[in-house]
Amino acid sequence: MSVDDHDHLEADLKELREAFNSGKTKESSWRISQLHGLLRILEDRENDISMALKRDLGKHHVEAYRDEIGTVVKSVNNALGNLKQWMTPKKVLF
Repeated sequence: MSVDDHDHLEADLKELREAFNSGKTKESSWRISQLHGLLRILEDRENDISMALKRDLGKHHVEAYRDEIGTVVKSVNNALGNLKQWMTPKKVLF
C-alpha cells in the first residue's frame, strides 16, 4: 500500500468516525437512505459484479444473481421492511 493510499484510508476513516459520532447514523431516515443507496449501487453495477464473479469464480450471470447479488438485494429489502421494528426501543431486564 502506498503512502497516498494510506492517507486516503485515514481520511475516509476520519469521515466515517465523524458521521458516527455526530449521531446521524441512529436516525431511521439516514439508515433508510444508506440502504436505498446500496440497492442503487447493486442495480447500477450489477453487470460489473456479475462479470467479476464470472472472471474470479467462473459463475454464470444467472448463478451470480441468484447466489450473490440477489441475496444481498433480498437482505437489503428485508432490512428496509423491518428497520422501524428493529429500531423500536426494548426494555432489558437484568
